[in-house]
This record gives sequence, C-alpha cells and structure tokens, in this order.
Amino acid sequence: MTDLSKVSASTAEDILIMGTGQSGHKSDQQVVQTLLALAALPQRINQSCDVFAELHSQEHVDVVKPLLPIAEGIVARHAVNRMLLLRALVPPVGFCYVDIVSFKHGNDLYIRPVPKELVGTSFAVACRLFPEAVVCGLREALHVQADVLAAHSLIPDCARVLQE
Repeated sequence: MTDLSKVSASTAEDILIMGTGQSGHKSDQQVVQTLLALAALPQRINQSCDVFAELHSQEHVDVVKPLLPIAEGIVARHAVNRMLLLRALVPPVGFCYVDIVSFKHGNDLYIRPVPKELVGTSFAVACRLFPEAVVCGLREALHVQADVLAAHSLIPDCARVLQE
C-alpha cells in the first residue's frame, strides 16, 4: 500500500494492473491483492480514473467490481490474440483495432449505455448524432461481457432500433 501512495495512485487518471507471468491463479491472486490495496488507500481514488485489472481467467472477472467499483476486469490475452490474428489475416482490420486500443491521438474505445433520448431511434440516426465519434457497434444489456472484441453486434444493420 505504501508503494501505491508513493506513486500517487489516488490522483491517477488511469491505473492498469497487469497480471504476472506466473500461473493463472497466482497471477490473478496478485491482481486481486493490488485491487484490495487500492480500495484500502486512505485517499479515495478519483471517480473519473479508469482502472483496468488484467486477469488470466474469465472466471475471476466478476471479483473485480465488488472489490473496487470503478475497476474493470479484462482478460487481455484473448483480445490481444484476436488482434494479432486479424493483423496477420486481414491487415487493414487488424491495424484499425490496434489503433483503436492504443490510446494515441484520442483514439479510445468506449462502451456506453444508450442515452434515454435515443431509445427507439435507428442505429443510422444515432450514428449521425455523434459527428466527432465513430459508433461501431451495439451490445445487448443482457449479454454483458468483459471482452470488448466480443461485442454483440459490430456494425449492426442501419435500421436496427436502439433499446435500453
């Protein structure tokens, strides 16, 4: 916990907790210990801070939110493997994914709930309402997944109606 205070974790904009190269369960245990230490810091973590905890096992992703509500558990290995395959098999698509997840030049990928004002409109109309963004998919609320690349519908039909 002292190390987290020394690096001013409570004022960080982004925190990425990486798993170790050890076996999956050992690595996930260390990530959980770090999450517990962050939650126990005397200074509260900034609510606008993005906290990502990289885990080896999909089974452990559900443990993250109860420990630190602003944290997201991710199984990065699966997403990275998919991007590498896409770069090899379909280079333009693979390079797009790499660019999206690189955090360079404001290229970020966000999953946001459908605003109440857009419920009932088509996907095409919603896309035109965000001129500074690229709306690239929809995810059903019932199919919440930690894996961003496994979103329910990437580039859905333009006539698809948005729901809550």
